[in-house]
Amino acid sequence: MMMLNQTENLDDSCDQIRQTIRILNITIPLIWVVLGTVTNGLSLVVFSRKSMRHNSTFFYLYLMTLSDFIVIWVGSFRDFLAYKFHVYISGTLICRLHVFTFFVSCQLSSWLLTVANLDRFFSVLSFSKSKKWCNRKVASKIFIILFVSLALINAHFLVFLSSEESSDPSALEHNINPIVYPHCKTSPGFYTYFYANYYSWIDSFVFSFVPFFIMLICNIGLVAKVFRSKQNLNRHGLRTAQMRRESSKKSFKDKELDKMRYMALTIIGVTLLFIVFTVPINIYNPIMHAEAVSNPEKKMKKCDDLIFCILNNTVNANHSTSFFIYLTTNSKFKKEIKIMLKRAKHAMFGNFSFVCCGFKLMQSGPPKQAKNLDASITSTLMNTFEYTKEKSTNNKACVLESHEMQKISCGV
Repeated sequence: MMMLNQTENLDDSCDQIRQTIRILNITIPLIWVVLGTVTNGLSLVVFSRKSMRHNSTFFYLYLMTLSDFIVIWVGSFRDFLAYKFHVYISGTLICRLHVFTFFVSCQLSSWLLTVANLDRFFSVLSFSKSKKWCNRKVASKIFIILFVSLALINAHFLVFLSSEESSDPSALEHNINPIVYPHCKTSPGFYTYFYANYYSWIDSFVFSFVPFFIMLICNIGLVAKVFRSKQNLNRHGLRTAQMRRESSKKSFKDKELDKMRYMALTIIGVTLLFIVFTVPINIYNPIMHAEAVSNPEKKMKKCDDLIFCILNNTVNANHSTSFFIYLTTNSKFKKEIKIMLKRAKHAMFGNFSFVCCGFKLMQSGPPKQAKNLDASITSTLMNTFEYTKEKSTNNKACVLESHEMQKISCGV
């Protein structure tokens, strides 16, 4: 009787956990899809603007944002469809392409952030050498190398995945992920063992651990260099008393230091976001896969794994929220956003007015700059007219005066 009660309590607990997982996997992925689409879309537009697209660091961030955009729709939207409508990825070809695209996009996003760190680090370390290595042309070549390398690392998904059940009941078989890819299975035998025990760790190192180590070194170097530059600037008195008297504007050195500091803050902020959101799941995933293969009976005893649900939704936040780091840490990015919003506002409401019940509720005419220009032109024309009129009057007076003088001289 006691065993029966324990079983019922366990079933009730599992039902509650499964319901919690379902609610989380319906609401949170949908939030990431909507938020990620808007924020990544805005970031793509800003990074592609003329004032930013020639900067190699912004070019890397542009490509990283594009990868994040793909991850959101391939990953978070997949989770939403699975838990809301029970629509799963199935079919051998679809499984292979979808899993391959998801893994490559995730890893590419992290490595593009890594090379953005390296780009910023070397440009700060040596300004003369940065012109040779930190430019758009070199960045394009590095991107191609990264993409090809990651595609080769993940090419096994295009060969060894299948949605078909094995004909041998004793064969070792495993889902790529029993929660989000229940119909995508690894080829039975050696590949299943390789994927669960080795590749899951390889993916964690490629996606998170190695980029984390490189970013950590770069960020320490960036912070040290910015701090040292600030100290040197203050110590040697590059802002002279004469410059202070002549203008309150910052010197060229100050502006360069501010620019370097803002870029460093942007890279450091995005890196911290990456570390917090990605490292936990990349520690948990290999353990989960190894346990699922070594103990097949325990596969479903975690009530569909609440821990994985939380970590999976957390890692997707990394691909949706970088926009807010750019906005708060980079003045150039913020400036471009303001310009875009002003232009959009003027395009939508610039010549629109609405009158109701005799009251003018809204009237947005031409921009202030255009109004000032019109006023200036009108004022100039009026002054010219007055000057011409006055000159004409003076000329007439002179003619009359001359005529009178002639009369007097002739004795008239």
